Amino acid sequence: QRQMCIRDSMSRRAGIQDFELSTLDGEARFPDIHEFVDAELRGWLPVMGIHLDDSMVENIHNICKQRLAHFCNVGGGELVMPTSAHIFSGGC
Repeated sequence: QRQMCIRDSMSRRAGIQDFELSTLDGEARFPDIHEFVDAELRGWLPVMGIHLDDSMVENIHNICKQRLAHFCNVGGGELVMPTSAHIFSGGC
């Protein structure tokens, strides 16, 4: 149901008549929680015009260490979590 709404809305706005929407499920892997959080805070957020000061980044890191610990491999510390991507393809 949700995929149909997304597909129909996107295709109408883009003027695409022939299209397909598929979802790929996989895993996201990072060496540790710190690397994952830094990728989000110092990588993606600035791309969207959001810049956090160092004390805010440190605070978020501390919170994430606790809340994301269950995604870490025992002993290795590698962060592994499920993720998915929606792939929209079509022609005009």
